Amino acid sequence: MPKSVTGIWTTERGFTLLEVLVTLALMGILTGLAVLSVSGLSGQDQRLEREVQRLAVRLEHHRDEAVLLGETRGLWLLPDRYQFLRRSDESEWQALGAEHRLPSEWELALYFENRGVDLDPDDPPRIWLTASGEINPFELTLHGPFGSGLAYQISADLLGQIVWQPLP
Repeated sequence: MPKSVTGIWTTERGFTLLEVLVTLALMGILTGLAVLSVSGLSGQDQRLEREVQRLAVRLEHHRDEAVLLGETRGLWLLPDRYQFLRRSDESEWQALGAEHRLPSEWELALYFENRGVDLDPDDPPRIWLTASGEINPFELTLHGPFGSGLAYQISADLLGQIVWQPLP
């Protein structure tokens, strides 16, 4: 008859603590991989979402700075780029940093009261952020690559509330 190391006969069988811990660790790793693979956002989706978040946060930042500094700021837009501007005392627009270019396959579109706006490089900023915290109401859509169906919208109301959301 087999005997244990201590010389006592045992009939109990089971898993060691090490075997249980290794099994749990492997299950955790596999579960994590499964969650990541079905999260729904590909690399392109994540890039587009980050860009929309960045623009929304920058709008909020410039709205707050316009209030704190008592000045008017604006957002100048083209389909492939945007730039924040400050209105000087002489009523001229001055750039605040470099213009931000989007990847070539993305496109910005601006809407006022559900009507599309032509974005011309010679136009002044279409979105104004005033010293009182007000913003002219708008919807700004950022479309991903053509045919991908990816699109996000940033909107603002007259009171300066800025919201972003994915479009169906």
